[in-house]
Amino acid sequence: VMEWLQLFDINENPINKKIVRGFTPDEGEFIMIVYLFILNKQGEILLEQDIDTNTWVVPGGHVDTDNPIDNIKREMNEELGININNENIHNIKTIVKNNRLFKLFYIDSNIDTKSMIPSKEEVRNIKYYSLNEIDNMINNKSFKENNIIFIDAYKEFINEK
Repeated sequence: VMEWLQLFDINENPINKKIVRGFTPDEGEFIMIVYLFILNKQGEILLEQDIDTNTWVVPGGHVDTDNPIDNIKREMNEELGININNENIHNIKTIVKNNRLFKLFYIDSNIDTKSMIPSKEEVRNIKYYSLNEIDNMINNKSFKENNIIFIDAYKEFINEK
């Protein structure tokens, strides 16, 4: 099944164009990928263990409509079986890299992992981790390498708060 993704300009405005996932957008056009830092009371971050690579990742996915928040909600429902309210979703920042807009959000949720229903197709495991534990995972290569920039951005964000 071909997956069509919405394209955006550098300012995160949707443009009147879509692209098949896996293809490279033209110059000045961007694919958006949204990630959600789900935090518990201890400030730990929910990670998913990717079924294909066995590495741990921040939950998220590609944007196929012009509203990133809708996509975050859909992804969390698909991957974790949870429903999230718009007003709980807060912006962290957007990282621009190689025709990609990585848009990072967080929610203070306290959602118990026992109430989540991970997607059997995508997710091997789910667990909350502290930043120290995540640093160790990065060092021992059990954390997905292309997600490290998101953790760095999150650390910057909480240090500025």
